[in-house]
Amino acid sequence: MRSRNIMRTRCSVSLLSALVLCFGTGCFTPILDFGSIGQVSPLVEVRVSGDAAAKVALLEVSGVIAFDQSSWSFFGGQKPSVISRLQEALDLAAADPAVKGLVLRVRSPGGGVAASETLHHLIKTWKLQTHKPVVAFLQEIAASGGYYVAVASDHVIAHPSSITGSIGVIMPGYNLANLMDRFGVEDQSLTSGAFKDAGSSTRAMREDERAQLQSVIDDLFSRFVDVVDEGRPKLDRFAVERLADGRIYTANQAFESGLVDEIGHMDAAIDRLKQIAGVSSVQLVTYKQPGASPKNIYSDFSNRAPDLPDLSLISLGAKKIPAGFYYLWPAAVSH
Repeated sequence: MRSRNIMRTRCSVSLLSALVLCFGTGCFTPILDFGSIGQVSPLVEVRVSGDAAAKVALLEVSGVIAFDQSSWSFFGGQKPSVISRLQEALDLAAADPAVKGLVLRVRSPGGGVAASETLHHLIKTWKLQTHKPVVAFLQEIAASGGYYVAVASDHVIAHPSSITGSIGVIMPGYNLANLMDRFGVEDQSLTSGAFKDAGSSTRAMREDERAQLQSVIDDLFSRFVDVVDEGRPKLDRFAVERLADGRIYTANQAFESGLVDEIGHMDAAIDRLKQIAGVSSVQLVTYKQPGASPKNIYSDFSNRAPDLPDLSLISLGAKKIPAGFYYLWPAAVSH
């Protein structure tokens, strides 16, 4: 019996390896029908706990913040972006008069500059349109763009062990010129102007290019400071600039510096929302795809699609971050 199990395991591994090799080299194009696996259903309200008439909606921003929808590999379909799913949940909450406010759990190291700005805008717009409060709860990591989103709320609570801060901008880049020389590879790109390929990884950066790109980073950084200054009225701009050197902060450090309002757990965030909204008892709800059933306030509210294997990748789980400007704590997404 044991030898049969070993044989089955070896056959499965061999089949998987063959599939990876064939898909990667393009030896055939599979035509597979996995039914509804690739379909993304609209969100529906799901009760988490309580049975009061007044509701508090539990939403989540999780993972790297980006506009794009990532592939589900050969199974078909796409994972909805964190932005599109949050917008859908916000629309449902806004349409329900019983919802008295939101608790927004943030579990993100940040992401793209424009994507982070968009999420911040969505939360602020929801507040302005509904005149209802939002409490942000910073869980394990809520840094850079994650914190950028959180300051759109009325009150920020940090988990006692959370990491936040990393206020700043990064443009990742490498100089691969020596490596290219080693293998006899030459860049033959044509450009329409002196700065068109500024930041190219195929050569060393010129000083005028560095200065020009730094000016872009400085402008985006100024916007970050503006957002924190506006969202943290107890801090003046000088205090924000002093804190915004890119470093991360523990919950205690963030509280002492004024970046968060208090330290607590998820239940404290819910209690604070109830206090601000002026309700004593609430029904906790979230918005999930049909069939999902959160068990309690620590369940996943992010609406991320299940992580199905991507056999097109030789290095499974490799982090892929396109070139660009980011409100991101890079150590949280490094290889």
